[in-house]
Amino acid sequence: MRTRWALSVTVLAGVLTLGVPAVAHAESPIELGGAYVVDRAGVLSGGDGNSIVSALDSLYERAGIQLLVYVDSFTGSSDWANDTAILNRLGTNDVLLAVAVSDRNYELSTDADFGLTDAQLSTVERAIESELRNDNWAQAAIVGAQTLESEAV
Repeated sequence: MRTRWALSVTVLAGVLTLGVPAVAHAESPIELGGAYVVDRAGVLSGGDGNSIVSALDSLYERAGIQLLVYVDSFTGSSDWANDTAILNRLGTNDVLLAVAVSDRNYELSTDADFGLTDAQLSTVERAIESELRNDNWAQAAIVGAQTLESEAV
């Protein structure tokens, strides 16, 4: 499911943060603290994080797009990814992929002025969904970044 926020701010810079594996729990929209990846559901290993960051770095270097990933369960908002994007003041070229592992749900949130068309974003969503269906959590983020990159360049 894709949502768009109407907010134009500076690009969020971040580093990889992987949380200690834990049981997935419901959570209201969160502050990302400058992280590219936050894994409170404990579904990513350290090697997964490195692979995800590599794909995210390539996406940013080649297309100027930052994809941010959050993995957990949604609560406290009917528009979780959008509310998280606004809370973190994400910019025009930022994309938030929010995956609620225990809910079996995800949201892809972009700015209203994001440079890809709805058709291009649908291509990205299909690529992500194919990995999420098989519980390939890290690969969903990697394929999402690679598909965003190929659609943007």
